[in-house]
Amino acid sequence: MRVWDASGKEQHLLKKHEDIVHAISWNPNSTRVLSAGMDGLLCLWDVQTAALIRFRNLSRLEAAAR
Repeated sequence: MRVWDASGKEQHLLKKHEDIVHAISWNPNSTRVLSAGMDGLLCLWDVQTAALIRFRNLSRLEAAAR
């Protein structure tokens, strides 16, 4: 997942998803972003440092619930 600034300059390449990212949500002060991918991953990122703060594999949770 790529993050650009307002001028269009790429700031970070956030790597964790192994498939298409289909949804993102920014926090109100734009320091963190939550991404959801077709790979079943839900990832929370620090946008300023490009650090992956936390992730959850929803595919595994769904399989465990069956």
